[in-house]
Amino acid sequence: MKPLHRLLTYTLLPLLWQPAQIQAGIFSRQQVDDDAKKDKPMATVRIQGADKALAENIKLMLPSRKPLCNANKSDIENFQKSAQRYLVKAAKGLGYYHSQFSIYPQHIQQCWVFAINVQAGRVTRVDKVDVQVSGEGNKDKEFQEIVSKTLYQRGDVLQQQKYTDYKSSLTKAARSLGYFDAEFTQHKIAVNPDTYSADIMLHLNTGKRYRYGNIKLQQDILAPDYVQRFVQIKEGEFYNSDDLSKQQLYLQSTGYYSDVLIHTENHKAQNNRVPVDIELTPRKRNAYEFRVGYGSDTGARVKATLDRRWTGRKGRKLHHEIQLSQQHSLLESRYTVPLHHPETENVFYNVKLEQKMNNDIRSQTAHIGAQYTRKNSGGYQQTVFVEYNTDSTQITGENEFTTQYLFAGAGIDKTKRNDPLHPNKGYRLSADIQVAHKDLASTQNVAKIELNAKYLNPIGKGRMVSQLKLGTVQSENFDLLPHSLRFFAGGRNSVRGYDFQSLGERNAADKNIGGKHLISASLEYDHPIAEKWEAATFVDVGNAFHHIDEPLKVGAGVGVRWKSPVGPVSVDVAWPKDDLGDAHLHLSIGPEL
Repeated sequence: MKPLHRLLTYTLLPLLWQPAQIQAGIFSRQQVDDDAKKDKPMATVRIQGADKALAENIKLMLPSRKPLCNANKSDIENFQKSAQRYLVKAAKGLGYYHSQFSIYPQHIQQCWVFAINVQAGRVTRVDKVDVQVSGEGNKDKEFQEIVSKTLYQRGDVLQQQKYTDYKSSLTKAARSLGYFDAEFTQHKIAVNPDTYSADIMLHLNTGKRYRYGNIKLQQDILAPDYVQRFVQIKEGEFYNSDDLSKQQLYLQSTGYYSDVLIHTENHKAQNNRVPVDIELTPRKRNAYEFRVGYGSDTGARVKATLDRRWTGRKGRKLHHEIQLSQQHSLLESRYTVPLHHPETENVFYNVKLEQKMNNDIRSQTAHIGAQYTRKNSGGYQQTVFVEYNTDSTQITGENEFTTQYLFAGAGIDKTKRNDPLHPNKGYRLSADIQVAHKDLASTQNVAKIELNAKYLNPIGKGRMVSQLKLGTVQSENFDLLPHSLRFFAGGRNSVRGYDFQSLGERNAADKNIGGKHLISASLEYDHPIAEKWEAATFVDVGNAFHHIDEPLKVGAGVGVRWKSPVGPVSVDVAWPKDDLGDAHLHLSIGPEL
């Protein structure tokens, strides 16, 4: 099934089939009745003698197609006969096993009205409950969790839907875990009409658990031995539908395939092994993207990307990107080589030309490097890299200088959030270090360390956003550090009461040359004001400087957040503490974490 067809199917089905969540759990037919009434008027039903819950259940259980107002006598009698069995079911569903009903059709004001008189009788209550799971699955935690939940307490009203749901949960667990021969050896509700009590018996024999048999992949874009790296389920392992779902999502996340269908052919199982057929539909090999935007930290920008999703049978990828903006422009190519565990390990090779500038300093840099990344079992992204760059930096009013550095570095990063686009709870932690030595193709000895932490916590209806950035760079001569190794503060992701990179040490000509150290902290509260809108208030503090005893700058302001389909769109207005008449506007688009 094509993705669009599937999307339409899963979108429309819930609109066409609305399950009722009333106690008896029968399908709602109100939609059908409403559609029919648009054509011709239909008979109505009046219920007397029943409490609200029973009356609602009776309405849900009655046949959806009622006779028309001008129906003949034969149609009325047929409806009356068929309605009787539904009334009994509706009463039993709520524990009334001794109920009686009388139906009186009347023709009132040129339309039929069915008057239903209800004598509910005494309710039936549960006396004994016997639930057992036997077979290989009796020790599985999934079944133990279900059995540990009490089906009924003694004296509970016998509501059949609870029994049906409980039974279904056992069946679902059996199917999910691969107990395809599971069967109920006993499943009954024994009602004693004399004592108005019922005994419940539910015995499930799981039988043997099936395993994965031959796993076959249908695709033709990657080499068979390579695509096996993406197969997380293994022949001989126990069947588990959750693992199959994870396998499907992972194959889709690789970027190679537009559609992934996993078929388990239970009817072809031999020796309790189920063949698995994975059908992979490739995406288009090349993807193009073009964007035009504006951000207060970049100015107006134009960005274009080209992704070659696979360059050959080994699944290697190529990414080209060009960005032109007022403050940050770049041209980059990145080559990705997936390793033996491509979901967690990759090597990247990149070449990049980059230009950065603010009001007082600009730089042009050429980078070439390699990077290895690995995600460990705790969710931490670990990185080691080697990069060579040559840079030309000029401070306004000074001579341009050129440097070369060969950096070796490492980093660690972890992000956790409860929503990928609009989280209200989560965090991101990162730490990076890079070093260069003058005996290894570098202008001078350099060491740079950066630490970042950002937390989102729900508070009442809103959320608190807190952020901390720390950094330091040690070098023999600060004047020979390129723009990218210096620290600056100010802007949307720093002290918002100041312009982008406007905070730092100043030279004799009062030009911002950046700092050796960085401290930046922020505290913000966002409160919902409409369905997709939030109001924000915040205070930021920080600076980039040479000496640790230099004062920090403070800014505060207000803003709005719009939850757009591509992430939050933020607009902030902030003022510096030392000049409340100097307002600064900041714009940004994208997730918080």
